[in-house]
Amino acid sequence: MLLKALLVHGATWGKAGARLDEAFGPAGRDWQRHRDNISRFLGYGRPEINRVLDCTAERATLFAFGDIEQDTQDEFDIPLPPSIEGSTEARRLTMTMAWLTPVNARHQQYRSATLELLPGGDKGYSLAVERASGQPTHYAINRGTLFHCIFEGESAVAFLDGGILRLRVACRAQTGALDDRVPYAVAISLETGVGSGIAVYDEVRAAVQPAVRATAGAVGG
Repeated sequence: MLLKALLVHGATWGKAGARLDEAFGPAGRDWQRHRDNISRFLGYGRPEINRVLDCTAERATLFAFGDIEQDTQDEFDIPLPPSIEGSTEARRLTMTMAWLTPVNARHQQYRSATLELLPGGDKGYSLAVERASGQPTHYAINRGTLFHCIFEGESAVAFLDGGILRLRVACRAQTGALDDRVPYAVAISLETGVGSGIAVYDEVRAAVQPAVRATAGAVGG
């Protein structure tokens, strides 16, 4: 599941999405159908594996994996870089989740489990970001077993939730009772523009390391 999530984590529509957007004409009130038509050609876009293999000073990528039961939630707290608070520097939040669902061949929806990746605190993720336009709609995302969404923004904002990005993974059944646990993986990237001078990688790494050492000590003991 982690490999599946990381393969698509760097994907964007890019120039191909812009060309198809022009070819299909103005979206207007039909923006959802307009984007769904582009999705049929491009899916989540072309993977950029280098964005997953290597971070930059302005980008940090974290990942987690596990399994979850029906009608339960897993919560994740991700430290935000202090230098972003109050900054008007353009920023991007990329969230990807992949899961493996049991199937019910007798049911129209076929997939027995659906997972959602939701904000655990404020809806702006303490970053004043909104969904970027050049990507599949949330309706298209909900049809499969892969969630990939990009958020962007540049407004100054004060951190909420103590400077923590809180996320929830929720599991629900859609073809009757779900007896099996559902394996999943999550990848999260936070970045600012190259040359912004904000040390996103170092600040996130410094905040995460104490928790990693504590976990390693507990396991070793």
